Parts: sequence; C-alpha cells; structure tokens
Amino acid sequence: MDQIRLVDRVVTSLRPEPGERIEIRCDKIPGLSLRASAKSKIWVYRFRRPDGTHPRLRLGHYVATEYAMGDPKALTVSGARRAARLLMTEVDAGRDPATQRQLARLSMKNEALKTVTDLSVAYFEACESGEYRPSRKTKRPNTLKAERHKFKTYIQPEIGALRVEAVDRHVVKALLRGLTRTGRGTTANRVRSFMHAMFQWAVFEERLNVNPVSLVPKPFEETARERVLTDTELRRLWACLENPHAFRKADGRAIEVGRPVRIAIALCLFTMQRRGEVAGIRLDELDLENALWRLPSGTRTKSGRAHAVPLNRTALSLIQEALALRPATRPGEADSPFLFPSPKMPSEPIGPSALSQAMRDIREGIGVEDITVHDLRRSTATRLAQNGVAPFDIALCLSHATQASGVAAVTFVYVRADFLPEKTRAMTALDRLLNGVLDTDRPSAQTATGRPAPSRLRFTAQAAGA
Repeated sequence: MDQIRLVDRVVTSLRPEPGERIEIRCDKIPGLSLRASAKSKIWVYRFRRPDGTHPRLRLGHYVATEYAMGDPKALTVSGARRAARLLMTEVDAGRDPATQRQLARLSMKNEALKTVTDLSVAYFEACESGEYRPSRKTKRPNTLKAERHKFKTYIQPEIGALRVEAVDRHVVKALLRGLTRTGRGTTANRVRSFMHAMFQWAVFEERLNVNPVSLVPKPFEETARERVLTDTELRRLWACLENPHAFRKADGRAIEVGRPVRIAIALCLFTMQRRGEVAGIRLDELDLENALWRLPSGTRTKSGRAHAVPLNRTALSLIQEALALRPATRPGEADSPFLFPSPKMPSEPIGPSALSQAMRDIREGIGVEDITVHDLRRSTATRLAQNGVAPFDIALCLSHATQASGVAAVTFVYVRADFLPEKTRAMTALDRLLNGVLDTDRPSAQTATGRPAPSRLRFTAQAAGA
C-alpha cells in the first residue's frame, strides 16, 4: 500500500485500470486510506483493537470540493481527515467504533418495528414460524386466527399507528376501558392477554425494555360459566336440530341453519368434544369399522396430545349422515379431506364460528337464553357424573389432564395409554342418557343389510336448501 500526500489534485487524477484496485494511505492521518477502482473511490479507516484485530470502517466516497454540496455520504479530502480524527479520538478513549456501528445497524433494523401495526406483523410471523413460543409450544392456526381478529377489530383502529415506545400503561388502560364500558368485559380481558403476548415479543426483540401491558391488571372479573342445560332445554334444542323451520326468531323469520352445521352441533353433544375439533373432522381421522375417531397430536387438540374418541351409536349414525351429505366432487377437483367441507372453499373445513352463529340463531328460535356450543360439554359431563361415571373417565372423554379428575396432571406426561375401555363405557352411558332425555330411539349406524341406517335428524324439504 503506497503512502502519499493525499490532496484533491492527486486523488482526482487517480485512474485505475478496469479490474484493478489500489489503496493509498494518507501521510498525515494514521489508518486513513483511499481505495480506488475504475468505478469508485472510497475512504476507509483502520485501527487496532486490544485483541490484535484490525477492523476496517468505510467513511464514504470521495468527491471533489466543488461537487460536495448536497451529498451527505460524500467526503472531500479534508472531510475524510476530519472524520478519521474523530474516530482516532474514540479509539484513544478505549471505545470500539466498528462494534458501535454494528450495534447501530442492528438498532436500525429493529426500527423497522416502528408502529404497533409493524410489531403485530413481526409477532405473527415469529409465531407462525415457531421462532416465538410464549407457552413453549407453537401456537395453533386457530389461535393465531383469533388473535389476528382481535388486533384488526379492537387494537389496530385505536393504536395501530402509534409508535411502539409510545404505548404505555395509560394507552393500554384507555383501550381496555373503552371495551369494558360498552359491556365487553370478557373481550377486554382477551384483548389484554393478546396485547401482553405481542408486547412481550417486543421485549424479547429488545425493542422495549418493559412490557407496558404487564403493568395493567385484567379490567374485568370473570367467573367460570356454570350453565348446564335442563332436560326441557335439551329437548327443545334437539327438536330445532331436527327441524329448524318449525321455529321462528323474534322477528318472525325462519331459522336458516344448514344440515351439516346442525349435525356438527349434535356431534358436539354426543361426543363431548370441542366445536373446533368437531368442525375440523378429517376423513382420515375416522375409523368407522371400529367406531373410533382418532385426533392426532399437534394442532388438532387444545392440549396438543393425541385423543381417541369412541363413537357411540348416535354419534356413528350422525357421521354416516354427514358423509352422505358431502357434496359431489367437481370434475378436475380433489375430494375434500373434511367431513364438513366449507361451502365456499371445499379444501377447508367449516369454521368453529359457524357452529356458534348457528347456536345463536337456534337459541333465539327455541326461546332459551344464554347457551353456547361449549355448554354442551358441561351439560353432558355433568349428567355423566350425576349417573355415577367416575370423574377420571369423564376427564378422559373431555381430553382433560387436570387434578380435578383425581390424578395429577403431570401423570399424563408419563401415561400414554388411550384408556379406550373406560372411554367407551362412558360414551355408551352418554348415548343412553341423552336418548332417554330426548325421548328418541336413534337407529344403529348400520342395518341388518350392512348399509348405513337413516338418521333420526329429520330434515324437511325446505330445510334441505338451508
């Protein structure tokens, strides 16, 4: 490397050949040099770290004094010397300007998360990829879908454009207070939980030092639902599932609930499973020959564990009917893998919200207030307990692993038996109890000829188009 007196006249006259690169050291400032090629002339500064390494810092490109105005990255000879002297001062003070620049670039990268909306995009990407697992397991698609709905509906319109660091406890309290004052206390709690997870991601990424949501308690005191449907309510619900057009809403309109959705709600009743698990039943999960529904481990169950559900007589008949109702495959299209394919997109199942919306219409028509699809689990579990079924067996059917069943939850980490005999007895008892309440004698899933038996869910011709 040559060392010459760097002045504008000398630097301007440098004309390296194509493919050639020369580096000339400044005779006045140790460490300052000019790297010139046929396309560019770049100022660099090198210094020695205590560990013996010699990092190189790029200062900017050379420009003659008469052309220096208006280009913040351009350095004249005197400008390069001035920048190098400042770096020499930092090195003499024991600092490492190269590392400081790397940290500054990292900080600028984090600045991509400028607003709360930017933060949400990064949060959802990290959750989907599994990079961020706040509960030590990847979030299920349905969970992320619900979180996206919360952000789009309740958070983005209010604070989506705010800078991340501008969100403090006062902003969080104001947002949640707006929900509680309009009678949406439970929603406010759910929004708070999601915001806490999202801003914890910002702390994880060192974008924030403190999670502002952790300073705000839940705004609404919740009590566990205790709703158990009475025998009369169950009979009215069942009658509406059989023939919804026999009932009317308060405004006189008919209840428009399609047959597959009604069957799905009935399956929630006779299998004790969650609405999302029933709505998303895949054909390859069903073993009708052995009357079993096997949910695989992973995202199909809330616990993430595999779960085998014995199908009692009524549940098996309902599934047979649902299979018969599946739409024919169009030419050139693959057959849907789901028992309840979405009418708009057969490659996807109906959503859990379809069952909830249907239940809202049904409860209005039958005049029974405040019932949800999830209440069917509580109602059936309660009836089993009242009729002598052990809490442990009920917990197995519900796919619960809690000490309420009489066994420590951690036990299920080690016990991998499927307990099919116990669950089968409980499901058979459930079938007998419910049919006794509903005063129905549903036929078996197969007749003596081996063909599927018709369902007792009687649908009128008018309902067929629902």
